[in-house]
Amino acid sequence: MGLDFIDSQSTICAQATPPGRSGVAVIRMSGPDSESIIKKLAPKLKKPLESHKLYYCKLVHPKTKEEIDEVLVSFFSEGRSYTGEESVEISCHGSPTVCSKVLKSLIEAGAKTAGPGEFTYRAFMNQKIDLVQAESVLSLIESHSDKSAALALRQLDGQLSTVLSDLEDKITYLLANFEASIDFTEEDIEIVNYQAASGSVSKILESIDNLLTSYKSGRAIKDGVQVALVGKPNAGKSSLLNAILSEEKAIVSDVPGTTRDVVEATIQINGMTIHLFDTAGIRETSDQIEQMGIQRSEQTIEKADIVLLLYPADQSIDQMDTQVFEKYPNKNIHLVVSKADLTSQSTQNKSEYLEALYKFQDKPDNQDKAQDKVLFCSSVSTGGLDQVTSLLNDYSKSFHFENSGILQQARHFELLSVVNGHLERAKDLIDLNESAEFISFEMHEAIFKIHEVLGKRFDDEVMDRVFKEFCIGK
Repeated sequence: MGLDFIDSQSTICAQATPPGRSGVAVIRMSGPDSESIIKKLAPKLKKPLESHKLYYCKLVHPKTKEEIDEVLVSFFSEGRSYTGEESVEISCHGSPTVCSKVLKSLIEAGAKTAGPGEFTYRAFMNQKIDLVQAESVLSLIESHSDKSAALALRQLDGQLSTVLSDLEDKITYLLANFEASIDFTEEDIEIVNYQAASGSVSKILESIDNLLTSYKSGRAIKDGVQVALVGKPNAGKSSLLNAILSEEKAIVSDVPGTTRDVVEATIQINGMTIHLFDTAGIRETSDQIEQMGIQRSEQTIEKADIVLLLYPADQSIDQMDTQVFEKYPNKNIHLVVSKADLTSQSTQNKSEYLEALYKFQDKPDNQDKAQDKVLFCSSVSTGGLDQVTSLLNDYSKSFHFENSGILQQARHFELLSVVNGHLERAKDLIDLNESAEFISFEMHEAIFKIHEVLGKRFDDEVMDRVFKEFCIGK
């Protein structure tokens, strides 16, 4: 995208609502000439417009005076709008033809077409929001679950920014003391208590570590939880997917190798998005197309948060099954004994499955947790999905964000990881009673990186990374 479109002196316009037919569409305009331009299209708006007031009027072409539509115009004065500039929002009928006419008329009257994310960019440049809040605007627009929307809204409200600003203040205070001690080196005056400073840095590092640890949950809330259904051909993966969805999403057949590609479906559980992936059956085969499907299955396993490894209840565990444990020892793998309706409840013994699992994975100290690793399911019997749905339900509930600081952007994680590294080096220097100049350097670098997160320091590359995914009109 680049930032070539940025011209803070121009007045920009764009449709804020999605293209297509609708009852109402909203067209936005922002910039120093917003009021004068809208008056060219609405001649009856003669008096100075009042901020935050609605005006009913008819829009006409600025030159031909052809009537375009009956609309409601909202006016926002400079400093009191989303962008911080004089702004207008036009609510017109949602016909693509009408919207096109309104936009063309605004442009003929002196406005320019806005670039992707330019409204939010102007809000950032006018210090209405910081860069973390700007990113949360896009996250809120793209949110696909209750929790992702709630988290984005909290960050738009500035809660993560407050946490980061607090860290910046604490580091700045320490830095000021170390820099003061440099000035009084020759006087042999002790400005900084190194032991106390080490403790303060440790507390800051603990806060940063909590933020970095939260990234996994933040990404899961933002992007959803990935659940891979894997196993041998005819293990019941497609049947399980269809049963969870209550629809025929995947083709079910007794012919081995029916599923050749990954079939994806999405459900909502407890405000979380769960992505289910039905994968090709894993087995040795000479069929090149099936081999490609198995490779994609393995790629899906690598990315998955949960792996449900299916064993048909009427078959015994063999070496092909245990290869999954061996290859992915650190994965969150649950054994799902499928087609449990083919066996009596009394034969549903978990011991042999647990024995196979813990050949390759460490057994939890808690016996209940070990037992939870094995589930029985049936895609055809009443209550046959209870154990699987209970697992997904419990897992979705495990993602909380009661604390204000939780990361969901890769950019934040990367920069705070660098901050963490600088502060760890600063603490090591403090513990070694090294020169204040070296300690100050590391703290300066840490503060600079926090400034990059918040957008206090930025370049075109950073702006392009943040705003390139925005749609026009936001």
